[in-house]
Amino acid sequence: EAEGAHQAALAARDKAAAAAARLRIVAAMLGVQFGEPVLDVASQTLSLHVDGVDATVRYASRDVDCDDGAVKARMETALERIDMAIADSSLARTLPSVSGLSGSASRGGAGAGTRAGAGAEAGTG
Repeated sequence: EAEGAHQAALAARDKAAAAAARLRIVAAMLGVQFGEPVLDVASQTLSLHVDGVDATVRYASRDVDCDDGAVKARMETALERIDMAIADSSLARTLPSVSGLSGSASRGGAGAGTRAGAGAEAGTG
């Protein structure tokens, strides 16, 4: 549902609706990894209880407030990867890929290749 709302907001160029939908996508993805967050769309924050400590994500600035450095680092890494995944999925549907891997069917198969290189770029670090 959030992904459909995100796509519709992007198509309508509605920045506020896109931001709200994106936050719901991020909340769902963080929820899978860390437990269900409490979402505040108005302030663009997510509150979670992870490994016995409270954490707050201020999504607009990508800041994570948490007293446990290890939990904070895990959440920051997860946020970076989620942002990359959301950007990739949104842009792959609407823009030609720099690598030539997305949208190639509509251009007669140009740029057919494997995603091994793309996964290595974005997934490790």
